[in-house]
Amino acid sequence: MQNGRLLAALLAAFLHFGQAVAQEEDGAIAGAVLPVAAEEIGVINLEMLLQQSQFWGRVLSERGEALRQLGAESAFYDQKFADEEAHLAEIRPVTPPKEFQAMADEFNVRVDAQRAIQDKKEERISTWVEDQRVLFFRAVVRLAGEYAWTRGMKMIMPSAALVWYQGSVDITGAILNEANERVGGGTGLVGYRTAIEFAGIELPEAE
Repeated sequence: MQNGRLLAALLAAFLHFGQAVAQEEDGAIAGAVLPVAAEEIGVINLEMLLQQSQFWGRVLSERGEALRQLGAESAFYDQKFADEEAHLAEIRPVTPPKEFQAMADEFNVRVDAQRAIQDKKEERISTWVEDQRVLFFRAVVRLAGEYAWTRGMKMIMPSAALVWYQGSVDITGAILNEANERVGGGTGLVGYRTAIEFAGIELPEAE
């Protein structure tokens, strides 16, 4: 389902690019005489393109650091609550039952709330990774469209959607080189945020 959604988005973006070029009336491309390609269809292995890109290397690195920071943050709260629980155990014998129960209930509410927050942050890291995939493919769409257009190709297809076609050629390597050169790690793209920032991870100060 995940790959299907990305595939549909990429195909739609390719189509949009082609329509935009076709509708251009005053630009240089509209009046240019384009070469005729021996291969009509450019084929891209999307997963290979992503996995081997500098962009994805940066994503995995940031994801690992975010999970490490989240683990440190969670460990901080675990220790904080363990200390509070030990303190409650100490004062229980000398605290009126009703008063102690109120203190224990308030403590449990805070513990459950903080654990829910930590779980949500882990979910947001996963969401960030998926958002980065979309950000990468959006950036690659323009590169792939330009590459195919200047070589007279009529269509670009993901390899997963094409079994075989005589007039097709794999352009994954070429687009990978373009992506690494022009997109790189992707930190300069509009919409970029670090995983730590997106998840809201911030190691608290020790009290």
